[in-house]
Amino acid sequence: MENLARSGGIGLGIGVGAAFVTSLITAILALAVSSSVLDQVFDSAGSLGAPTSTDLLGNARDVQGMNILQSIIFFMIQGIAGGFSINYQGDGLFSSVSASGSAWMGAGLSGYALALGVAFGVYMFGRKNTIRFRWMGVATSAVIGVAAGIVYELLALVGRIQVSSVTVSGTSVRTFLMAFLFAGGGALAGYALAQTTPDASNVFSAMHLWFHRARGFIRTFAETLFVFAVLALAVALILYVFASIRGGEAALILLFPALLPMISGFLFSVGSLGAMAAYGGNAGMNLGLLTSSVGASSVSGLGWFWLYVLLVVIATLYLGLREAARNMYDPAYAGWQHSWKAPLAAAVFWLVFSYATLSVGGSAGGHTAFMMPAMWSFLIAAFWSFLVEIVALTFGPSIIVSVPGLWKLIVGGTVRPTPKEVLDYSNAMNRRSSGATAPAATVSGGVSPSVPSPVTPAMPGSGAQNNGDPRTVQMAAPSAAPATPPVSGVPGTPAAVQPMSPNAKKTMIIVGIIVGVLVVAAATIGILTSTVFNPKNTVNEYLGQLSSGDYDAASKTVDPGIDTNRRALLTSAASGNGKNALSSPKVDSVTVNGSDATAQIEYSVHGTVTKGTLTLRKDGSTMLFFPKWVVSKPLLTNIAVENFDAVDSVLINNVKVSKKNAGAGSSDGYLVFAVYPGTYTVSLPKNDYLTASSVTKYVTGGSSSSMAEASIKVKATDKLVSAINDAMKAKLGKCGKVSDAKSDACPLNERIYSTDSKRNLSWTITKFPAITRKDISITSSGISFRTDYGDGKATLTYEQQDWFDQNTWTPETEDFSFSLSGTVNIANGKPDVTFED
Repeated sequence: MENLARSGGIGLGIGVGAAFVTSLITAILALAVSSSVLDQVFDSAGSLGAPTSTDLLGNARDVQGMNILQSIIFFMIQGIAGGFSINYQGDGLFSSVSASGSAWMGAGLSGYALALGVAFGVYMFGRKNTIRFRWMGVATSAVIGVAAGIVYELLALVGRIQVSSVTVSGTSVRTFLMAFLFAGGGALAGYALAQTTPDASNVFSAMHLWFHRARGFIRTFAETLFVFAVLALAVALILYVFASIRGGEAALILLFPALLPMISGFLFSVGSLGAMAAYGGNAGMNLGLLTSSVGASSVSGLGWFWLYVLLVVIATLYLGLREAARNMYDPAYAGWQHSWKAPLAAAVFWLVFSYATLSVGGSAGGHTAFMMPAMWSFLIAAFWSFLVEIVALTFGPSIIVSVPGLWKLIVGGTVRPTPKEVLDYSNAMNRRSSGATAPAATVSGGVSPSVPSPVTPAMPGSGAQNNGDPRTVQMAAPSAAPATPPVSGVPGTPAAVQPMSPNAKKTMIIVGIIVGVLVVAAATIGILTSTVFNPKNTVNEYLGQLSSGDYDAASKTVDPGIDTNRRALLTSAASGNGKNALSSPKVDSVTVNGSDATAQIEYSVHGTVTKGTLTLRKDGSTMLFFPKWVVSKPLLTNIAVENFDAVDSVLINNVKVSKKNAGAGSSDGYLVFAVYPGTYTVSLPKNDYLTASSVTKYVTGGSSSSMAEASIKVKATDKLVSAINDAMKAKLGKCGKVSDAKSDACPLNERIYSTDSKRNLSWTITKFPAITRKDISITSSGISFRTDYGDGKATLTYEQQDWFDQNTWTPETEDFSFSLSGTVNIANGKPDVTFED
């Protein structure tokens, strides 16, 4: 019991210490990025589309300024995918307000450091003290797990963060359970390795030896897990660095110890033809290569994930050839009757692992939402594992024999024989744990069996020699079938495999080429579909045409859907070679839902950033294989220009428009024209009689913006003043020729009363009226003028009939003061003056 307690305590101490050091490094890197570690981690998780309790609760961002110890403890708990409880207590209008929730993220490097540290400690002392794995090792592992849970709960209490009205604490049931799993799992592995590979110097060497000595589906499962994990970590690191730099957040690279394991898990889930899925509040949302309900712009398009699929295919072929080589030297586990075991192990492992360490989410108000690899993805894990079995059990052996050059690449997949003393030691430990008597040669007088000395295995090479050392073996590449069939279950001699005939080899090469071409074609189609023929590129092309001022092309790309007359300002002439167009267009995100898509965009007009939405739909296919995306609704807006009947047209960006070009919404006061977002200058065409200062309006568009209105102040020129004065003189000049009081030729006749009793009229204009600019009014109703009363003077001479004697006519003279008014219509470049009665 003392040995058990010592090994468990030392293992737990080393594990917690390793997790602490890893978290210290992570905290220092995080603090170098920002003063708020909590914000940085949650922001990074949110950029992956994962829901967190900050989204649900909205108050956690009040937490600022964690000290270094709190940061370390935070990353220790985050590293094991522990849960954080978040409580808010504040003052409301009439009473206090409280809210609570929880959040968790995927496991980080500190969690795996905890497991490896515990494994290292218990292996070291378990090997020295010959602690049996069954059942003492299992029981001690459980105790270590419980102790780790308690330690983490105590650390969470110490590292509780409280600022203002928000408290964040890592004390939760999830934290305890995850600490139990990581530490207990590490201890379990350490005790198992101490019994099965006691000839190693440390747990890492023991893992390496066990890995190469394992047989059957266990070896296949372990190799598959290792290769896919290394592949996912390497590609995830490259993508994480690339995405951080491209997004202008290069400093986020420093957070890789906390985020890289989670990102690599997400990558494998999507890149292996699985998917990420949301459960709870966002149930139904998923992201994958074969099925997706959200956009992928944040990861530069899913097309590049098809390259990862190609890497997974290559890794599967490689693993299959390694297993085929292993089966040739160890045929005991070769056969279809064993092919279901590794896929089943992979499915179970992925289901548990993804749920426990790759989920990101939170809960608040009785609602829980989280994102993780889709639960059905365990079938995908089984699928790839089964493909490894298919390669190994079908054409794999023939390829190995026919292409000897591959042997150096796959010889590591063969089983390395376990030294006899290691087998004796392990068997003796098993018999002791079951109560059986150990062999005298191995165990004497109840004393623990002696631990074999460490052995450095020889690297596989040519020849099948072991130089007299039963603990090492060097395997040669197999050629023809051996003369004597190997003993089943004993590795070291290649199983009977006939080399392929020339025809079979030719057929295999042809089939391989076809399969390779199909795989490359599928990957190419997938990449091009997501990177070239995707809705985001369609939107970028459209916005690029608008920002460059190529309105003609933009109107062809997306039909404005209005009458031809109303498209006067939707031509490139209105853009001024792009200087009047929108600028800095950007696609924020694209959400795809089957054959429809929605793009969130933003652009700038004269420094004002506007956000908008474009809808897209699939419109058949292009180049046979690729979907053709088209924008459903153009990026149109309107500008309203004050309507002046005085002029028949105006210039907008030097494009002449009139009433016939106006559209819906026009009225007597304003004419509404359809335009693309941009800068628009309204002015008058060249005119001798009217003038106006130009007016510039910045039309931003967007659903929340109001219609831009342009009103220009039209004024009369001196030439128009002269034209009206000349028209008045010409009109009044006719009065001197009028003798009939009822004649309409002279506007002054309107001032004569009792015209029947007057004859022989004669008008003399003693003062002609004149107008200036101030006497001319130009409104939406047109151009009008009026002289001041008394500005015109005239003398009227006539004969007046006597009231009592109608045959008597008396000469009379009368002076008049008068004014003139009228309207002006400018047509065909000439003014037409009409006088009012």
